[in-house]
Amino acid sequence: MELLQAREKELDQIVAATSKKARPLKGEDNIGVTVGKVIKKFNVEKHFIIEI
Repeated sequence: MELLQAREKELDQIVAATSKKARPLKGEDNIGVTVGKVIKKFNVEKHFIIEI
């Protein structure tokens, strides 16, 4: 369960990065690549539903 919580925390950081004022993370492709790196790192994609 700790693994999922850690990945969720990393995904929350990506959400925060998309809404920050200075140099926000923009574009579905850039967001998707960043999310993919986090999810596939530990093969937890089956535990999350991702909408970009």
